[in-house]
Amino acid sequence: MRFIPSPTNAGVTVLVVQLSSFATSAESQRTWQEGTCRDVTTDSRVVSFYSSGFAVGNTVSGSTVPISVVHAYYVIETADMIYIGSHRLRWRWSKPIDLTINRPVRFAIEKRNMYLQDDEGKEHKLDLVKRIARDK
Repeated sequence: MRFIPSPTNAGVTVLVVQLSSFATSAESQRTWQEGTCRDVTTDSRVVSFYSSGFAVGNTVSGSTVPISVVHAYYVIETADMIYIGSHRLRWRWSKPIDLTINRPVRFAIEKRNMYLQDDEGKEHKLDLVKRIARDK
């Protein structure tokens, strides 16, 4: 049997190659910096309530459940700046990024985003919350 490429197969192959090269080129263009992880905290806030109920005859029954949003905050310190980044922990089993406090960490800043590499080298995208200039 011979494989005869069809126009649709060739188009898909080219698209996949182009997308993979785009992902690696965006990562290689980041300006990585060295800093120190000073703190990792989480914050939970109730943003609304979900109510459910039903009525049977003259009896009304139901419950109200709070809906919480949990964010993890990361404090990264360099010689001249302190950066605070956050990301939302979307599921109750989600955990903050695995970083060791007071150890070096690699990070990159791009506009309003912060990219962190965890202790195993995996890259994570966070929202850049605050930049604080250090006194010299």
